Amino acid sequence: MQRGEGWIGYVELTYALNGRISIAELRNHDGKFVSPSVATISAAVAGRQIRDDFRTSCTDAPGAATWPMSGFTWALVYRDQREARRGQELADFLWWCTHDGQGMGDGLLTLRSAPSW
Repeated sequence: MQRGEGWIGYVELTYALNGRISIAELRNHDGKFVSPSVATISAAVAGRQIRDDFRTSCTDAPGAATWPMSGFTWALVYRDQREARRGQELADFLWWCTHDGQGMGDGLLTLRSAPSW
């Protein structure tokens, strides 16, 4: 992205900041120009409900302080694993990610999961 004149690309916020990649302000749903940050991404996901069928979006969310290119990270796994031990290890890891491991991402500019999720 940095090598070609006029190139535009997208990377996750942590990579952009740590890699000293130029960051653009974008016009959001309410017409305000905002920069990506934990605060503007948090504003975009605030109040979003994840339905039973997992359909949800926080892209171009309304609000003066929302980052328009916000999104969620998903893990899609089979309920029935071929190897019970590995399946349990995966389940334990995912539980840790959504519970005890939440604070591990604070220094990495990642958001915590909402308690209702």
